[in-house]
Amino acid sequence: MGDRFNTDDMLDVYLFENQQLLEKLELTVLGQQDGSMFSEEIINELFRTIHTIKGSSGVMMFDEITTVSHKLEDIFYEIREHHPENVPHLNLVDLVLNVIDFVKVELDKVQKGNSTKGDVSYLLEQLDEFLVSIKIERKNTLVEEKKEDSSQKIYIAPVAEKPIIFIDLESSVEEIEARAELLQKQKEEEKNRIYIPGDFVIQAKDSMAKSETPTYVNVEIAKLDRLMELVGKLVVSKSPEQMKEISRDLQKTVVSMRKVPLQGTFQKMYRVVFDASRKLGKDVDFLMEGETIELDRSIAEHISDPLMHLIRNAIDHGLETVEDRIQLKKERKGKVVLSAKMEENTLYVSVEDDGRGLDRDKILEKAHAQGLIQSEKAVCDYTDEEVYNLITLPGFSTSEVISEYSGRGVGLDVVVSSIAAVGGTLHMESKKGEGTKMIIEIPLI
Repeated sequence: MGDRFNTDDMLDVYLFENQQLLEKLELTVLGQQDGSMFSEEIINELFRTIHTIKGSSGVMMFDEITTVSHKLEDIFYEIREHHPENVPHLNLVDLVLNVIDFVKVELDKVQKGNSTKGDVSYLLEQLDEFLVSIKIERKNTLVEEKKEDSSQKIYIAPVAEKPIIFIDLESSVEEIEARAELLQKQKEEEKNRIYIPGDFVIQAKDSMAKSETPTYVNVEIAKLDRLMELVGKLVVSKSPEQMKEISRDLQKTVVSMRKVPLQGTFQKMYRVVFDASRKLGKDVDFLMEGETIELDRSIAEHISDPLMHLIRNAIDHGLETVEDRIQLKKERKGKVVLSAKMEENTLYVSVEDDGRGLDRDKILEKAHAQGLIQSEKAVCDYTDEEVYNLITLPGFSTSEVISEYSGRGVGLDVVVSSIAAVGGTLHMESKKGEGTKMIIEIPLI
């Protein structure tokens, strides 16, 4: 076993673990953005997560990540231990997200084998300034403090409830059984061992992958238990008919291990909504439905970018400004709903907003001006579906001003192409003044 656990193995585990920790950190922070301050429970959770990232990065000698994480840890230590008043909550949220973005970039460099010596000076300056500011805000009133134990405080990451095992999905049944037995032995002999947070992890060789970098997915323990059960039955089975039945069940179980809930993909959209709403100055109520639906990991990953674009599009083009919504007697907050459902082996994922809706006349006018439609065809001859499909043509844009999100003519055509790559299509429903619904349809068989 020792010869298998080399530096490459450590690096793979490090990348997988920290990518998960960053997602957890981001979701926790974004879930608290509307509050006035972090609760004690959240502060402790954030502190532990940051501490774990710092510790593992230090072991791997990624100095920039370690330094930034340590500085952010100092901030939450100050908040946790001294409870300073008037901590600028939104500024802290932004600061944590900036750190997350930096670490994500560095981890991407590691995965690609590039240098991780990113410039952290500006970020460290921001962190230092924030730390100094909350220390200054600390109460000046003299308060007698309890004498603390002179012994050094040691912060230990919480022990995970579930261990990890790495299994190649292309392994033989015998190899899978052997590694599962090894894990069981480890569980019995090392009950107090601190494992990496997460469920059992399966290392999958993806035939569609463009690189040789291993890919890991979380697998429910129940599925692994089922796999071990079937392997055991297969070993002792003597009947050819029974062996065929067990083999079919075994194949189904292995295939199911590639499936992941849409929750992971959907949760990434919280950050998209946060960034877009802040930059565009719009209040957004973001809702998710159907995120427990499971599908193949490759499809879940493939629709992530299209969903990001559709959500940005909904906030930018769909939702009105706060002032306009008040004037229109709508709720101050615009609503964006990301939902998924499965019907007869077909996946439907939709992004729906309650904004201004698609303007049929404006779309036709722009399409004609850009030479995208035939001038001889009467306006009334175009169906709503034909008109809406015009916005998916390359180069089409109704925006008058070029911004980060609009006006560059790079729009829904990219979404359509990306969805088509997995056999899917994009449909649109809209009603002027009431909102728009973008529907991704992907047959799964």
